[in-house]
Amino acid sequence: MTAANKLKPGDTLFWVPDNYGNPRNVTIEKVGRKWLTVGRHRVHAETLVGETPGYGRVAQCYLSEAEHRALIDRRLAWGNLRRVVANIGMPPKGLSTDQINQMREAIQMADAAKGQGGAA
Repeated sequence: MTAANKLKPGDTLFWVPDNYGNPRNVTIEKVGRKWLTVGRHRVHAETLVGETPGYGRVAQCYLSEAEHRALIDRRLAWGNLRRVVANIGMPPKGLSTDQINQMREAIQMADAAKGQGGAA
């Protein structure tokens, strides 16, 4: 059971539009088995994908603004790490072979866990 399954009317979600508009908090009006009703939109109870019936996907929701911010920060940190590694031709002095292998293994284990349904 995910945290989204525990939502009830009156709870809020952080709504992040796909194309335009500002992210904002929205209030859940009704909870069904598969869908949460938020104004004229509905949100899938498991994926938290917001859609307008008849138009399709329009947003991604998060349980809080902090959760969304953490996702953005994580993606930015990953992009920064990738750029740094890509721009270095030789291993930095002071970084041992063991340390390099440990970093590689940690990344591979996280990626493997994601492929098996684990959180990464």
